Amino acid sequence: MATITAQHIDNLNVKLTVQIPAPELSDKFKKELNRFSQKAALKGFRKGKTPMSYIQKIYGNDIMSDLINDTVSNEVGNYLQDNKMDILGRPIPAEDSARNNFSVTNIQDLEFTFDIGLAPVFEVNGLDKQNKFVKMVPEVPVAWIDDAIEAERKRHGATTQIESKDLQDKDLIKIKAKENGGSIEKSFAVLYEDLTPEFIKLLKGKKAGDSFDFDILKMEKDKDEAHIRRYILDITEDESFHSSFNGTIEEITRISPAELNEAFFTKAFGPNVTTEEEARAFLYGEFAKYFESDSWGLLVRDLQERLLEMNPLELPETFLKRWLAFSSEKNTPDVIEKDFERFSANLRWTLLRDQIIEKHHVHVHTEDIAAVYKDRIRASYGAQLGEEFLDMFAQRMMEEASKKQSKEHEDVVESAMFNQVFRKIASLVDVTDINVTWEEFNAKRELALEAAKKSREGEAVELAAEGEEAMA
Repeated sequence: MATITAQHIDNLNVKLTVQIPAPELSDKFKKELNRFSQKAALKGFRKGKTPMSYIQKIYGNDIMSDLINDTVSNEVGNYLQDNKMDILGRPIPAEDSARNNFSVTNIQDLEFTFDIGLAPVFEVNGLDKQNKFVKMVPEVPVAWIDDAIEAERKRHGATTQIESKDLQDKDLIKIKAKENGGSIEKSFAVLYEDLTPEFIKLLKGKKAGDSFDFDILKMEKDKDEAHIRRYILDITEDESFHSSFNGTIEEITRISPAELNEAFFTKAFGPNVTTEEEARAFLYGEFAKYFESDSWGLLVRDLQERLLEMNPLELPETFLKRWLAFSSEKNTPDVIEKDFERFSANLRWTLLRDQIIEKHHVHVHTEDIAAVYKDRIRASYGAQLGEEFLDMFAQRMMEEASKKQSKEHEDVVESAMFNQVFRKIASLVDVTDINVTWEEFNAKRELALEAAKKSREGEAVELAAEGEEAMA
C-alpha cells in the first residue's frame, strides 16, 4: 500500500514523501479500466463490450493520471488530518522533487515529494489589563446641533409664495424654460443663492407668470455645461442645444421656519421631546451614535497594531512565497516581493484572530449582525434616524440578504465577527474613554484613513486565483 513519510526541516517546514508501489497502482489501474469499460459507449462497440486493450490505448494515460492524482491527494490529506498538522496554504511540489514519468504498459513504483508550511505554535500575548489603551470620544460641535434644528424647522415650516423683489438666499424659483430656436422645454427649480448676478438682474421686478430671455449657461454660479445638461435639461452629451432660452416664472416660494414650541419638538424629534433642551440632548445622542463607528474603528486599529507588535509570529516565508507563485501566474516575483509584507501581516493577524476566537469562545449572534446593518444604514442616510426606523430597516435588509445568501450578507456576518473579536479583546485589556474635540478626533481619523489608503495602494497578491486560502 502507499506510504507517506514526513521530514521536519524545522518548526515551520515539513517535507512529505508519498510512495506508491507498482503492484498497488497496477491493481487500481485495472479496476478503473474495468469500471470505465462497463460504462463506456464507444462508436463501433456495444455499451460495456469495448475491449479493455482498446480502452487502455485510447484513455489509459488520462485514467492513470487521474488515479495518481487522487491517490496522492488522498494520502496527503489523510496524513495531515490524522496528524493534526496546522498548515499554511497548500502542499506544493518540492523544488528537488524528481519528475515521475509513468507508463500504463510498464507500471513502476512512484514517489512524490511535497513542501509544507506549518503555522507557528504560540499563545497570544497582551490580552491582559496591563495593556492599556484609550478610546477617543469626540464632542459634538454645537454648530452641528444648531444646523440640525434649523433644518428640521425648515422641513416642518410653512411654504409661502413671494415676489422677486423680496428674494432671499434660501428662496426657490421654479422656472418653465423653452429653448429659443429649438425644441427643448423643461421645468426646473433653482435656489436664489446659486444664481449669478446677471440672472438676478433679469428677475428684478418679475412675478409669477412673467417671461424673460436668458442664457442658461450663465444662470447658476460655478456650474458648467455638463451640470446644465445632466441636472437642468436632462439631455445627453450627444444632444445639441442653444444656450438662449425663454423662461417663465411659475412660482417663487419661501419656507418660513417652524416656531420653537412643543408641537414642533414633538413632531420633529418624537413624543418624548418637548423642549429645545431635550431636542439638543436627543440630537447630541444621535450624533454620538454616528461617531461611535469611527471612534470604535480607531480603537480597533490601535488594538490590532499593538497585538501585532507584541506577537511577532515567525512564518515559513520562503515556502509562502513559493506557494503564492504556485497559486497564480499573476503572482510574479516582483508582485510577491512588493506586497509580501502586507500579506504576511494579514496572515499573522488571521492566526492571532483565530486563536482568540477558539480560546475565548467568540460567537456571532443575530443582534450582532443587525448592529452592522444599522451602522451601514447610518453611514448611508446620516445620523438623524430614529431607533425604531433603524431596527425595522435593518431587520428587513438582514432577512432579505440572508434569504438570497448574498455576498453582502457574507460581508456583514464577517464584519460582525470582526467586531465581536475586538470587543472580546477590548474586554480583556484596559480601555479608557477620553473626551476630545471634534477637531482632535477628526485629525486622527484622517491620518488613519490616509494610512489605510496607502496600505491598499499597489498590486495585491492574487490569492483567489485558484480558490486558495492562506489558512488550510
